[in-house]
Amino acid sequence: MEEKKYQFGTNLEFKKALSNKTYFATLFAEGSESLKELLLYCFNNNIVVNSCCCGHFDNYSYNHKIGYVNFDVTNNNDAVINSVINSIYYNPDVNFEFIKLFYDKKIHLLIKIINPFSDTDIYATILNDIKIQNGIIMKQEDIRIILEVLKEHNYYNFDIKIEKRTQCKNEPFLLMADYNYDQERKNVLMVFKSLSCEEIRQLPIILDNEIKQKKLTLFKE
Repeated sequence: MEEKKYQFGTNLEFKKALSNKTYFATLFAEGSESLKELLLYCFNNNIVVNSCCCGHFDNYSYNHKIGYVNFDVTNNNDAVINSVINSIYYNPDVNFEFIKLFYDKKIHLLIKIINPFSDTDIYATILNDIKIQNGIIMKQEDIRIILEVLKEHNYYNFDIKIEKRTQCKNEPFLLMADYNYDQERKNVLMVFKSLSCEEIRQLPIILDNEIKQKKLTLFKE
């Protein structure tokens, strides 16, 4: 079959995964039954997933690779994304990151399982909350602000990343901006700033000021 020609780890269009849902869900789940069930549900309901990993031990670096799943915010409906966020927002074993890439203008939600030995099955929890549509309303004001800013603004040659870190209580958010200075998308980290929940309310002003300052520095050079 054509699917057997697929080389694991290379890019695959989402619609290609839909051509053989069970095969690709099993392949990408890497042995995790709960991740497989999450992927199958997403495939069957046209919920766009960009990438994933069940988490595993790396024999080369002798480090544990964190599990993650990356949802496409731009091409999924708000109820799905809200359900995922409501599911993970207070989970101490999860960090998550909103990413807006300049080259495609899409917003991505990258969920990172920072404690691979957690008793909670994160993938099963996310699946359950998506099924019961736990996201009709966005419950978190800070996340609503972040999504509004990323949806409404494009920043010249900058990739914007905003991470919520469960281990940082006073300044749980990390704002990062990478500048793409050539066609090969070689990135330079220009903004790296921790933010409190109160500062997130001023995110449009903070982001505009940080980007403008870095752009001026770049153009002077």
